[in-house]
Amino acid sequence: MQRRILAVCTAILIAAGGLLSGCKSDPVKQVYISEVMASNNGTLADNDGEYPDWIELHNPTDKEISLEGFGLTDNAKKKGKFEFPAITLAPGEYFVVYASGKNTVDLDKRIVHLPFAINSTKEDVFLYDSHGRELSHVAVENLGANKTCGVNEKGETVYFVSPTPGAANSETYTPVV
Repeated sequence: MQRRILAVCTAILIAAGGLLSGCKSDPVKQVYISEVMASNNGTLADNDGEYPDWIELHNPTDKEISLEGFGLTDNAKKKGKFEFPAITLAPGEYFVVYASGKNTVDLDKRIVHLPFAINSTKEDVFLYDSHGRELSHVAVENLGANKTCGVNEKGETVYFVSPTPGAANSETYTPVV
């Protein structure tokens, strides 16, 4: 009898472990940071006609995803630096938010300005889900004017030949160190 109970308990623990492993970050199956520009010198103007830094999120799934409660930050110790209101990403959608330091949201026009800018020399940008779990992380380092980096479908930080705000990314390159 004890062996049977032990076998059942072991099976439950193994099954629970499988369920829990589904919570890990996997950019292919959830919203992720697909592109970041930390020195925008004329690539994409915001609603005020200015050229702030920007972050592009991508929903690679075939389902709508609500960003409500999701967070973006440039400081891993401050996950709640910016929390998204009720904005939904359509399947396959690319969504650009401005890292302008303005901290404003226009839900009708779907325009988001974050309360921080991005340092093009060295900065980390994090995306968290509504439970505070990290979904995506991009390490920005020595990113020149009008250059972008982001996360590819494997979850790796990559650099892009051309910026593509609001659209699929261009081919990648390896920066010279």
